[in-house]
Order: sequence, then structure tokens, then C-alpha cells
Amino acid sequence: MILLSNSRQLANASPFRFFAGIILLVVASVAPLSLLLKFLSTTIAPATSSDKLTQQARIRYEQSTIIKEYSSAQQNTSKANILLPNQPSASGVDAATKCTFCEAEGGNFNKDMLVPGTGGDTCGSIKAMAAGHLNDSDVCATMQKEERVCCLGPPTIISKHQVKISKSSADDENEKVNQRTIKTKSDSHPPILYGHVHVAKTGGTSLNGIMANRFERVCGHKGYSYDAFQDNEQAKRKEKEGKEIHPEGRSRVFPNTMKEIGFEDCDYISQEDNWQFWTNTFGNGTFHGMKMELHVPCRNRLDHLMSQCNYRRKNITCDAKTDEELFESVKECFVFLLPRYNHALLKHFDVRCFDFKKQFNDYTSYMSGILQTRRFQSTPYVKRDTNRPRNKANECIWENRAVLEKIDKYLLETVPYYQFCNDCMGSENEITATVAEYNKE
Repeated sequence: MILLSNSRQLANASPFRFFAGIILLVVASVAPLSLLLKFLSTTIAPATSSDKLTQQARIRYEQSTIIKEYSSAQQNTSKANILLPNQPSASGVDAATKCTFCEAEGGNFNKDMLVPGTGGDTCGSIKAMAAGHLNDSDVCATMQKEERVCCLGPPTIISKHQVKISKSSADDENEKVNQRTIKTKSDSHPPILYGHVHVAKTGGTSLNGIMANRFERVCGHKGYSYDAFQDNEQAKRKEKEGKEIHPEGRSRVFPNTMKEIGFEDCDYISQEDNWQFWTNTFGNGTFHGMKMELHVPCRNRLDHLMSQCNYRRKNITCDAKTDEELFESVKECFVFLLPRYNHALLKHFDVRCFDFKKQFNDYTSYMSGILQTRRFQSTPYVKRDTNRPRNKANECIWENRAVLEKIDKYLLETVPYYQFCNDCMGSENEITATVAEYNKE
């Protein structure tokens, strides 16, 4: 009778309870009646409001803690905290069924973007977590809500510097951050002021010109944004007429003029001056209370030396009788090498480096996620010549390995700029290494 009564309840029960009841009916003849009644009351009977509240609390707890699950694994990434797993996680989730995150075509994924309300996790760490869960799970669905912050469309690329927000009301704050970062990218200043330490013979003239022509509020010794379009149009006309094009006129703004103008409306400052310019102008690494970050181009030191020799029209004395004579010929090639960079900058600023060879693609791509793109751009950018053509066949150091190694050691031991680059390149402070890791995703 009891079993019949419960079988009627099964007709209106959920599928799970229905099949559970069928199983119980089969084993009814061998199981104790008291045990059956107890199991039926908990398994087949409708859930109480208390049960539902418990289940909801469990789900809320899982949702509030999923961002913490990856904290230990996150510490095992590269020291730049950017190398994320592309393979299925240790949990064994198959690639075909793993939780997807920011994988739609056409969007922009910034893995260093800080996601508000997560205790400091980034879009990259959330994507790595997603790979360890099934695509239809509640945990996956919760993580995918952050796609509205991490996976914006092509017009907007977000930098981790653009969002700093306290923990509170995750869903509401995510919506506010999404709106605020779009505004930051389109029509306002980034929260950090950037400086380009223009070291001579590292392509700085071209970089300054390209940045001014492409982005708003670039202020540089070799060009400002506000008139970069017309300046490049004039250079294009000269090129068409077969004239030499040098950094002159609006392509060369002298330091005193820059100081008179001021830097209050600048987001990116490129300066070809002694290192004291940065400390004298921006004090303790801030400007009107705004933090400043310096970017230093790094070039292979031997190649850089020979480019300077070419500019100075000097030759290395490879057949020198003494090391002193050899090193003296090296120093004669220096083009403001020692005054441009000093380790004292590290005491006042956050200083990062980028690869000289990647500055016109990877570096500018990185900055495009921070600076506002100009409405009108003059293309293609016309290079301003600052050096004569170089003939490496006339450079004796490449044919004398002993001399080459001796000079290389001398440069590293005596020039702070080369010491900085030696330490920075390949570290978490190399901007172009970060971009290279983005491109592998």
C-alpha cells in the first residue's frame, strides 16, 4: 500500500525522482520497510524551502569562489604572468567540451585586464580556469559573464592600467567598468603618463613621428600629434619631388619650446635629451599627482655602436696596440650615449624596455590599447633621415672575433644603458615580450 501510494507521487515527480522511485520499487522486497520510508521521504518528496535555500547558498558560494580556484596555479605561470596553458587542464577536460572564454572571432582579448570584483584576477587567469571546466556547467556560465569586460569589440582594446576599481557588487561594477573603459579609450586620458626615453640611433625619430601621426596627445621632440598629419603630408610631397627629408620644421620641436608649451595635455612624451630632463620635469615619477612610466628602446649593443660610428663618421681601431687605444676609438663613436640614460631613473620611475626591432609593430600595437587613435592619419608615414647609409662590409669588428668580444665586454661593463637593457630584455618588464606572448594565444 505504501509503495502504491508512493508510485502515484512518482507520476508528478521530476524525472530524477521518477527513476529513483522505479529502482526503489524493484528492491522493495529485500530492503527493510523503515529504510525505504526514510529514503522515499528525502529522495522523492518535493524539496522544502529550506533545501532550496541551501542549494542556492551553495551555488552562490561556488560563484563567489571560482575566481580563487586558480590562485595557486596562477603563481606557476611565467614571471611576467602572461603564459597561459593552451592544452587541456590537468582535470582532463576535453578540448571539444571545455568551457570557452573570449574565443569569438573579431573581438579583442586583453589577458592583463584586471576584472573587478574578483580579488585581483585578470582576464587571462579566468580564461585559464575556464579550460578546466565543462562548457555547460554553472561554474563555466559564471565565468563567461566576465566576457563583457574581457572581450570587447575591435574598436576598443583595454589595458590593465585603464581600470582600477574596488571590490563591490560584481555585476553592477562590471557594467560600469565596461562603459568607463570604452570612454577612456575613445575620448579621455589614460591614468598613467608615458615617456619615451629617446636614445640616439635607436629609431626614435621615426617612432616619435609614427606615434604622433597615429595617436592623440603625443608630445615629442620629433613631432606633436596636433600637426602631425600636415607635417607628414609635406614630407610626402618632398619625397615625390625627390628631395631629402630630414627632421626639421614641425618634425623638430626644440626642448625649450616643449617646456614653454608644457606637458599638461600629453599622454605620451618622447624626449631626446639628457636623463635629468625626466627627473627635473617630473620629480618623483609623477606629474600633477599622476604616475609616470618610462619606456626605453633596447638595441643589440654592437650593432648600436656601429650605427653611432656611422653617424659620427668614425672607425673602430681594430689594429690598436693597446686596449686603451681600442676603447678610446669606441668612445669616440658615442652619440650622447652616457647622458641619455642613468640608473637614477629607476629610483623615480617605473622603467620598462622594448625591442628596437619590434618597435614599429609590437610596441605600437601595445600602445594602441592605451592611447586614443587619431581620427585622421596621414599614411604612409615618411621616414625622416638622420643617418647616412651604412656599409657593414667596412666595419672591421665583424671580422675580428677577439676584438668584437673585447668591445662587447667593455660596453656592458661601462655603459649604464647597455646594463639596463641586458637586465630588462627577456624579463617581465620587456613590453615586446609581453606582446609576443599575446600573439601566441
